[in-house]
This record gives sequence, structure tokens and C-alpha cells, in this order.
Amino acid sequence: MKLLTEPLNESQKQVIALRDQGLNYVQIARTMGFSKSRAQAMETDARRRLQDFAQNGRDALCLLPQWVLTFLKQTPWATRAEVRAAMDSGELRWDEAWRCIRYREMIPPRGGGQGIWQILCEWAGLPPPFPERVVICPHCGGKVPL
Repeated sequence: MKLLTEPLNESQKQVIALRDQGLNYVQIARTMGFSKSRAQAMETDARRRLQDFAQNGRDALCLLPQWVLTFLKQTPWATRAEVRAAMDSGELRWDEAWRCIRYREMIPPRGGGQGIWQILCEWAGLPPPFPERVVICPHCGGKVPL
């Protein structure tokens, strides 16, 4: 999974559009094929994400996948600037020997693998941390990601 480019997915956009057209949660649930409570939760989450994106733009936490947010909640840093500063200072770093993320010389209790590190680097505006792993196709000569 990668860093998101938009705060809402298609389902969230549709729920917001239907609510803005005046439909209630029961009508939205019937239209989209899920429960009333799911429709309410989707609208709440979508509006929160839109507010985060409106206030923070490219720094918005809503652009991070949920599993990256879960990891960040284990750290003292909550903004892109704080994460970047921690990376620049070495407080937050990739430990190649242990193949995990370390912060303040601790290994987080949950997660902290290569995928999270790649997304955090992208979000912080750093170059990709790991070289692209590819093989060359013997038939067409094209690069095939591993």
C-alpha cells in the first residue's frame, strides 16, 4: 500500500454526495448495500478526513494508511514535520540489522516494518529508503518488480 493522494475513497465520496442530496442513513445503506450504522460511520469518518485534509493539506494524517497511523500512535510524533525532524535527528530510523524501525533506540511493540518505513519516508518528503527490487524479464527485457 502507498501514501494516499486523496482523503476519501470512492465509497466515502458517494456517502457524502448522497447525504448532501438529502438522503438519510437508511436510504444510503439500501443504495450502497450495507447497514445504517456503517453508513453513519462512513460519513463521520469521511467528514473527519475532509476536515483534516482541509486544515493540513499534504501534511494531513488522513493520507496515511491505517496501519501506518497505528504505528505512529505508538510514537510521540503526530505531524509530518515532527516525523521528518525525528528522522533527520536519528530519533526515528531504520535499523538494518534488526530490519525494523527504531525510535529513541526502542523497537515499537507493534509493527515497524519496511512497508511502514517506506510510507513514512515518502510522507516526510525523503527519497525511497530501499532500492527497487526488480528482475529483468528474459522475454521482453522489461523490469518486473519483486
